[in-house]
Order: sequence, then structure tokens, then C-alpha cells
Amino acid sequence: DGFDEPEPLLARIESLAAEAPNSAQLQSNLGPMLLRAGRVSEALDQLKALEARWDELEGQELMSQAYPLLFLALAQSAAQQPAATHETLGRALTLVNSELDDPSSLAWNRKLTLELLIKEARALITDVSRAPTGAIFDKR
Repeated sequence: DGFDEPEPLLARIESLAAEAPNSAQLQSNLGPMLLRAGRVSEALDQLKALEARWDELEGQELMSQAYPLLFLALAQSAAQQPAATHETLGRALTLVNSELDDPSSLAWNRKLTLELLIKEARALITDVSRAPTGAIFDKR
């Protein structure tokens, strides 16, 4: 939402992600950028592929897998896939809860990022009332 012309930045991220297909950080940035640029179908494909190979990526231990899962839920919601949104959101919130409940393993910036993504999901996903762990939206 902060860019009038996201395409130049998106093109650069696509290029970097193509050059480093095993980088968790670059691959985790591509899906959200595609989503923010309105390329929902491409975002869905990229985020699903990212989830499938998360454990193989370099540097994934430095990040939260909840980030791409929350963006996948946002993309599924944008694509009008309520059942998939519900399932992915539940898995993402389980990860978020476990990370937020153990503050000793959580850097302050990761905590803030997770909290911001939860707020964004609450604002954008219309069917959160069905999420089995949806209570996190009320307590975080």
C-alpha cells in the first residue's frame, strides 16, 4: 500500500529471489510483494511452494515460518478461498502463539512483526471467526 508503483521494486525482488532460490529471506519477501502488487494468483503459488520447501531453505532458522503462512492466509482470503484461509490461519496462529509464549527465543523486532501481521490479518481476513485459534485476535 505504501508504493504507487510497486513494479520496479517487485522486479528487483523477483530477480534477487531467482538468483538465490534457497534463501529463506528472499523467498519470504517475494510472496508478500506479489500480494501487495495485486498479483494474488502468483503470490498463492509462490507462498505455497515456499511452505512446501521451508525446511530446505538457508537461513530459515533466523525467521519465523509464521510470516509466510500469515501472508498465505491473506492471499487465500484475497482469492476468496475461505476453507484454505481458515486452515492456514489456524496453523499460522499456532506458530505465532508458540513464539510469543516463549519471549526468550524471540527478538523484539520479530515479536513486533508478528503482532503487526496478526493485526493486518484481523483487518483483512473477513472470516476469522471460524478460525479455531481465533481467540489470539482478542488477546494480542
